[in-house]
Amino acid sequence: MLVYRVEKDDSILSIANKFNTTVAKIKQLNNVENVVEGERLVIEETGGSYVVGPFETLESISKKFGVSYEELKKLNGEAVFLGERIVLPRE
Repeated sequence: MLVYRVEKDDSILSIANKFNTTVAKIKQLNNVENVVEGERLVIEETGGSYVVGPFETLESISKKFGVSYEELKKLNGEAVFLGERIVLPRE
């Protein structure tokens, strides 16, 4: 885990992209819906990220990368959408 200080013009989405994590994970770890400049957030370090392609599911992505379906679901929620950046678990 690391602590990040929110900068001017940051959003939860921009922070999630910066640290290869998800908006849902930041909201969950910090119990927030929005962020303000100067606020400190706990960020979970992850193994990487991947952008969901056409017709992909958590199950197909888990097989593609050889990672646990359950771990992918835990990190990213129940469903993924085309173009969404998801978090891949550490090896």
